[in-house]
Amino acid sequence: MSDIESAHEDEDIVHDTSEESVAESDSEDEYEEPSSSDSDDDDNADQDVNGLWLPILGEDPGPNPIGFTAVPGPKHPPPQDSEPIDYVNLFFPPAFVDGIVEETNTYTQQWINGHHDYLHRKPTSIVHQWIKKGPTTPEEFRAFLGVTFNMGLIRKTTISSYWDSCRPSQKTPWFLEHFSRDRFQLLMKFLHFNNNQLQPPPGNPAHKLYKIQPLIDHFTREFLRYYHPDADISIDESMVGYKGKTPHLRQFMPLKRHARFGIKLWCVCDALNGYTSFFEVYKGKNPAAPVDPQGSTYTLVMRLLTACNFFNRGHHLGIDNYFSSPQLFLDLYQQGTTATGTVRANRRGLPRAALNQRLQNHQVAERRKGNLLCVVYKDGGKKPVLLTTAVSAGFQELENRRRQQVMKPKCVVKYNKTMGGVDLSDARLYVYLSERRTMKWSLKVAFSLFGRAVLNAYIIYDKNTSDRPKLTRYHFMVKVVDGLAGNYYPPKVVRRRRTAAEIQAARENPPLQVPPAQPAQPQPGPAGDAHDLRRLPVGKKRDCVAGHNKRVRSAWECPVCDIGLCPGCFAKHHRR
Repeated sequence: MSDIESAHEDEDIVHDTSEESVAESDSEDEYEEPSSSDSDDDDNADQDVNGLWLPILGEDPGPNPIGFTAVPGPKHPPPQDSEPIDYVNLFFPPAFVDGIVEETNTYTQQWINGHHDYLHRKPTSIVHQWIKKGPTTPEEFRAFLGVTFNMGLIRKTTISSYWDSCRPSQKTPWFLEHFSRDRFQLLMKFLHFNNNQLQPPPGNPAHKLYKIQPLIDHFTREFLRYYHPDADISIDESMVGYKGKTPHLRQFMPLKRHARFGIKLWCVCDALNGYTSFFEVYKGKNPAAPVDPQGSTYTLVMRLLTACNFFNRGHHLGIDNYFSSPQLFLDLYQQGTTATGTVRANRRGLPRAALNQRLQNHQVAERRKGNLLCVVYKDGGKKPVLLTTAVSAGFQELENRRRQQVMKPKCVVKYNKTMGGVDLSDARLYVYLSERRTMKWSLKVAFSLFGRAVLNAYIIYDKNTSDRPKLTRYHFMVKVVDGLAGNYYPPKVVRRRRTAAEIQAARENPPLQVPPAQPAQPQPGPAGDAHDLRRLPVGKKRDCVAGHNKRVRSAWECPVCDIGLCPGCFAKHHRR
């Protein structure tokens, strides 16, 4: 056993504050010192079926290298002089948009058919505007996307404030020109991606993600189709912030800064630019699934890389201690994929002698087993453990943020370079993503996926375009908004303002709104009078006596019975 000590022990070691730092991980479990029972027989503990962990004596030759054979970069891109909207159209083709429009119109008609009584009682509901104007179209939906993307560029507190025309200092006339407020809110209300009437029953594996399954299938396919990542890739979790009622999907991760509550995605991203190649929505633990002897995280990593078809291409994978295990790294290497990552000290198969060794600050204890290297690194008050099949043992000189030359273990440098792909993707995504509160979890996930698609389109543009200088991300988004909604101008409805006399007459003699399926039949009263529904004076209300579960105040009454009634309860009460 040999202790490799930094030649510059008095130098400051770089303490990364980013989420990919070895000293700070998204995983909730920190390093745990092995108990005394673990160290009773270190020599026996360092041996398993795959061989012995051996100390590094002299210069470490490192693992057998695996060359990167894939061709990174855009695949099937548009011409180099294409506009930004052409890159976005790669992920929003006409067939995809037509499918969303069809499902939205289908759901809208289903909703209207099931709410006839409500709409008859509510003549001022904005749903009546949908009925008058008719179903949405692909052109309108693309303009709707443009408006939502523009809300990420122009931040306001509420949706209605974008259509505020009463305060000159807060006017944004662009939104008024391309959409009415009510029509936008109706599209947000009725936006749908799958037919509710065909949803499998609870308990069926397809039930949980049925509402957004078409989006998942489309984007996972298209993300892989148009871009191949560079050699370094990352696997990590990403959170879509949501605090609504989704007990089957909602997760809590206290160390996530952007969203602690939400829906979790497992993402495979390019470590260099954050391109999302593949993702999987976490559906929670499945009690019926068979127990994997290697663990669920082992199965997850192998499943994601198999779906991406990244094996035997020479990729290097960066993962954190939630996924890592010695067996996973060895099996990945057998599949032509190297890996580097932190690992929890209680994982099976680690060299106990190195874990139990007392180290001074900036010292390491290193063990090798074939192509797998284990490094225990003392960094301040923490003692992270790392595994790698990509680099050799030893230290590497590099420049820190203070422009000072420092020494760090090679595997730490490799890990910090590779692990941050998903965090980079999230950081770039949320800069221009409009996140609005909604009770529908499907909309939160859908707009997050739409934002990732536009970010991926920008990365392809950055790699493929011949523009000099290239557009920044902001100017790219502005051109995308103009391409989606710039030429969409809905017909304006000119409404004549009512006079004061007409308003007063409408208040004194409002139209009677009674559901047509249950018309009120005049009944003889105590003095021979017919029952009638009369509106109370302005500001007056009475309790409805029709038997609601809770107190309901109504502005209507039956003067013959001298009771308060809602318009919808009038006929039913008198029939009873």
